[in-house]
Amino acid sequence: MAATYLSRLAHNSAGQEVFNAVMRDLLAIPTLRTHLLSAAENANIEQQMQAFQKSLREERKPDTSAT
Repeated sequence: MAATYLSRLAHNSAGQEVFNAVMRDLLAIPTLRTHLLSAAENANIEQQMQAFQKSLREERKPDTSAT
């Protein structure tokens, strides 16, 4: 069921930004994290997960523009 949900979320009409926001919220729940990551592997959403991971890395980059 989680793989189906993630697949539909990944292919939603609102795009990658909504996928990223929902995944960020869901993965913040410790009891869901392992289950969702496992389901993501079975949901055929590799491109969306790669884009999500890239967005997380970009969020963590320090802002050096003010120096």
